[in-house]
Amino acid sequence: MALQDGVDVISISIGLPAPKEFSIENNPIAIGAMRAIKKGVSVVCAAGNSGPAPETVRNAFPWVLTVAAGSMDRSFLATVKLGDGQEFEAELKINSNDVSIQVDPKVLEFHHQNQKLSFTVSVTVNNGGHGAEGYLQWVSKKYNVRSPIVVV
Repeated sequence: MALQDGVDVISISIGLPAPKEFSIENNPIAIGAMRAIKKGVSVVCAAGNSGPAPETVRNAFPWVLTVAAGSMDRSFLATVKLGDGQEFEAELKINSNDVSIQVDPKVLEFHHQNQKLSFTVSVTVNNGGHGAEGYLQWVSKKYNVRSPIVVV
C-alpha cells in the first residue's frame, strides 16, 4: 500500500531478531525493500536491539539504509591548556566493558607556541574480553578532531 500511496520513504523498525539462517533471497524485508527501491522509494531499517555483539546487526542489505543507536558506556575526559588561555577538551569513548583505559597525564599544559608535549593512552583487553571500538575526540571553540580506535 505504501508504494501505491506514493510515499518517498519507508521506515521499518521490527523488534524481533531475524534468524541468521534466513537467507537474503527469502527475507521478506529484503524483498520488499528491493521492490520499493526499484520504484524510487528509499527504505530505512533499524539495525536491531541484540547488540552490541558480533553479528547482531539485522537488515543490513546493500540497498537499505540501516541505522543504529550507539551504546558508549566508557568516557575518559582530559583537558589541554594552552599558554594563551585556550583550552581543548579531550574525550576518549569506548563502548565495552572488555577493556581498561588509562590516560596519563590527565592534563597537558602548553606554555609557548610549537611546544610539544605527549600523553599516553593505555588500552588493555581484560581477561576473557573480545576487544572494543571507540574514538578519541579533541574539541575546542574552533576545532573538532575525531580519531577512531579499535582494540582486539
